[in-house]
Amino acid sequence: MVLLGMLGGQNSPYYELKNKIIDKCYKIQFSKQIMKEYQGKVKKKGFPMTALQTLSSDFQQKNKFVFLPSSLIESKLKNYDNLKMPDDPDDNKFIEAAIASCCGYIVTKDSRLLVLDPYIFNHKEEPIRILEPNTFLNNNNST
Repeated sequence: MVLLGMLGGQNSPYYELKNKIIDKCYKIQFSKQIMKEYQGKVKKKGFPMTALQTLSSDFQQKNKFVFLPSSLIESKLKNYDNLKMPDDPDDNKFIEAAIASCCGYIVTKDSRLLVLDPYIFNHKEEPIRILEPNTFLNNNNST
């Protein structure tokens, strides 16, 4: 998980990504299901839970952290039929949150999500780009 990589501080390869999110117009969108997965991964990797709380606080202080209520996600998804979802049903929550929040990007290293790039869910909307962290950084250096 890319977000967990940001817990490594300045030595993390994701430190630049964290700073780009904080410094630019990007926001991190979360749902209850996404946060629950991150909490499980933090515990599994042996990070203290306070590390995730500190990272969340960093984003919240800069107004970069947006929590999406389940009701909002459900109401937005009702507008779309036959959405193509990842092979792993556990990854659906990332696509659902991206659609509900009108995200332009999902930044991940998950190959089951990356194969869906670009994710076209509505021909009237711009597709959601699903990119690896380095690709995202390289493609968005001017913004």
